[in-house]
Amino acid sequence: ELVQWTKTQSGWDSAKNLYWTNKTTSYDFYAYYPYVEATSIESVPMPSLEGQKGTVEGLSDCDFLAAYTNQSYGTDGTVSFTGPDASFKHVSSLVAVTIKGDCDLATSTIKSVSFSADDIASGTTYSFTTKTTSVIDGKEVDEMKSSDLNFQMVGEDKTFYFILNSGISLSDITFCIRYSTNGVSYKAEKTGLGLNELASGGRYNFNLSISDGVLVVSGGEIQNWGDGTQMDDVEINTPTVEEESGDENA
Repeated sequence: ELVQWTKTQSGWDSAKNLYWTNKTTSYDFYAYYPYVEATSIESVPMPSLEGQKGTVEGLSDCDFLAAYTNQSYGTDGTVSFTGPDASFKHVSSLVAVTIKGDCDLATSTIKSVSFSADDIASGTTYSFTTKTTSVIDGKEVDEMKSSDLNFQMVGEDKTFYFILNSGISLSDITFCIRYSTNGVSYKAEKTGLGLNELASGGRYNFNLSISDGVLVVSGGEIQNWGDGTQMDDVEINTPTVEEESGDENA
């Protein structure tokens, strides 16, 4: 049975009183964050990936953490989710896009950033049994598009952060940036950002710059969310002018 726990000033409080069946048997304990009602540990709903604004603060709205440990009562009955095996781990993938401030975008307004691929932002559930995710509303050519950023570059690097479903091949992902310079709107995109898959808990850092009308994406990381690993440069097509309309995404 799943029980909600809440952090307080004095410790952790559960939604109801819990007791050990006995003090010598080892039991499996599963935990996840954020809490949501679930029918079983094999199908825990994960947060929606829609409406991301690219901020570090906004990551917690889309992040999903899972932990597992096996232990007995011990000295005081405390269940500890610590250590390399039992600590909470990110299930989805983190992508950080850094727009360089010393390129043609130095004074541009960044309108939106998007990633497209099958099921890249579809609703998912997590299974503690298999330690995998399952898509519950699959979409062909799914898109994770940021909420309108409208960020004015001022000659300095700016990094935007997004959470995407893991297991998506980098070669199938289409990256797109929309921006305006001197009142003219542009769109630049590239399909294929690498050869591997977005790894669960992996972080991918991309550097984005436009020089002489050519957009180049480099970087990408496949370690934990704190570090990462650089990827080879990826050259993108020359940005195209977009006609203004009532719908920016038209």
